[in-house]
Amino acid sequence: MARKTTKDQKEHSKKADAEQLPETHQILIDDKASKLSPKQPGFIYFELGKHLETNELELRLKGNDGGGLHSKEWVKLSTILEILDQQEEDKPFKSGVFKPVFEGKSANNASFIAAALRCSAIALTDSTENSIFLHVLNKNFKSRRETLLKLANSK
Repeated sequence: MARKTTKDQKEHSKKADAEQLPETHQILIDDKASKLSPKQPGFIYFELGKHLETNELELRLKGNDGGGLHSKEWVKLSTILEILDQQEEDKPFKSGVFKPVFEGKSANNASFIAAALRCSAIALTDSTENSIFLHVLNKNFKSRRETLLKLANSK
């Protein structure tokens, strides 16, 4: 007869697995951002960290309220910034521009990362006046970009 695993046992197992993983990043920002869709209220949880070996800044989606699968891989902030640098000032763009950032191909990755980029801790993008699903560069994009990049030189 198969033994049932309780919710508490699963949570304990997840915590034990996380404790056994080697530390790869110094976490600089651990925050949440509102989901883009009003039909799916809640938050996206993410971290901005500095890779301990390369000192590169990387962003990771670590969870979300409710449903919606996503990749939990670390992605280079420099790759995200390259994509944002290609966007025209004041010209709206879709979340889909972030699809190439991820190796994992979850359909939610692009919109979840777009939500994280809007949050006050990152603040690289804003929503447009016409659509909550379209993005524009933050008016202070260059300044925000430099502030974030300086984090790579922090302790």
